[in-house]
Amino acid sequence: MLNSDYWYSYVLPEKTYIGGNLHGYLMDNQLEWLVRTLDRMEKDTNIDFVFVTHHAPAFPSAGHVPDAMWYEGSNHPRPVVAGRAVPDGIIERRDTYWKVLLDHPKVLAVLTGDDHNFSMLQLKEGVDIYDKRRYSPRRPLRLTRPIWHINNGAAGAAYHSREWTPWYDHLEGFTTQNAVVFFHIDGPRVEIEVVNPNTLEKIEQRRLLVGGTGTLRR
Repeated sequence: MLNSDYWYSYVLPEKTYIGGNLHGYLMDNQLEWLVRTLDRMEKDTNIDFVFVTHHAPAFPSAGHVPDAMWYEGSNHPRPVVAGRAVPDGIIERRDTYWKVLLDHPKVLAVLTGDDHNFSMLQLKEGVDIYDKRRYSPRRPLRLTRPIWHINNGAAGAAYHSREWTPWYDHLEGFTTQNAVVFFHIDGPRVEIEVVNPNTLEKIEQRRLLVGGTGTLRR
């Protein structure tokens, strides 16, 4: 579990003279802790799958498109520490974070909230993760293996309707219904089941992984 609102300053990115951290930005010490923790988990033969969770979506689809780890595709927003803006903008930091996850094969999914909906996105080769009108990195992140990004903030707050992002057409599930998400894990098989708790309607059910670590299929 990570804290995506640590040292959060509500006035950023507009009023930089006050300083603090940006909503959704994972700072250096936390990333270093994540690397150490995932390194240990990769070596632990008792652990088959790792789910990473934090509040702000890395790839929002609705109400938090203007912030979270996206800021409508601009890399300019960033924390201000002791009066100085840090070197890496929000998109650069999102990419650094996701590269850590890609480098640890046991990481199967990232679980977030904040957007008041349920959505599923499989980050894999072919999914566009930049708005090149606003930011085009010199070294784009390569999605070398699939990782699921699963958001559920549909517990009853006013819903957020779907908004455009570069990955809009790649969403594999989306609803503004109230939703509860279950993961059924049976040996090497992982299945997701999403249920409306009011009507008991089944919103989504599919295999996330079958056969063993690293073997994913829809």
